[in-house]
Amino acid sequence: MEQLIQILSTFLINYIEILSFLSPILGGENGVIFVSFLASSNFLTLLNVFIFAFLGMLTIDSFWFFITKTKLYNRMVNGKRVSNNYKKIEKRLEKLSHGKDILILMLSKILVGTRILVIIFIGARKMKYPKFLAVILIPNFVWTAALVFIGYLARGGYDSTIRTFENIQLGILFIIIFIFLFYYLIKRFNKWIMEK
Repeated sequence: MEQLIQILSTFLINYIEILSFLSPILGGENGVIFVSFLASSNFLTLLNVFIFAFLGMLTIDSFWFFITKTKLYNRMVNGKRVSNNYKKIEKRLEKLSHGKDILILMLSKILVGTRILVIIFIGARKMKYPKFLAVILIPNFVWTAALVFIGYLARGGYDSTIRTFENIQLGILFIIIFIFLFYYLIKRFNKWIMEK
């Protein structure tokens, strides 16, 4: 396992920019955390992960924003093919946001399964792209930094466990517990927000 992580880390360093850029697009939060975990042995590499993952997040959010400008989206909305889940979240977001798009976009990063719906909701309001880009900069910056830091912490905990106990199974157990706690806290936060 240690050799596999070393091989992956070496591979990552050679393609750090493209892998970091693609990590939020193809793997979402998990992708950014995984790439950060592998890159944590070098500060400059970790900084590259942050920069290019941030650009990847801006790209994927922009893609979903532009979906709302297409004829297909308009047909779906006018043809009442939009799910009840979307309508429920739309009402909830209107109530929570009070016109504060930056706050709602920040919350959407943490609320599992709502990020795309929130971006579509904001894009459907006829917001212009330059304003949308200005609004998503801070939430994406903060969320990318948080995910990179989580990956860094996970790698630190993994390495410490391996050094202390010299047991690869305990290192893997640490990663499993760390991931479980991360998603448990996000789920609890989701529940709290939706009940507020």
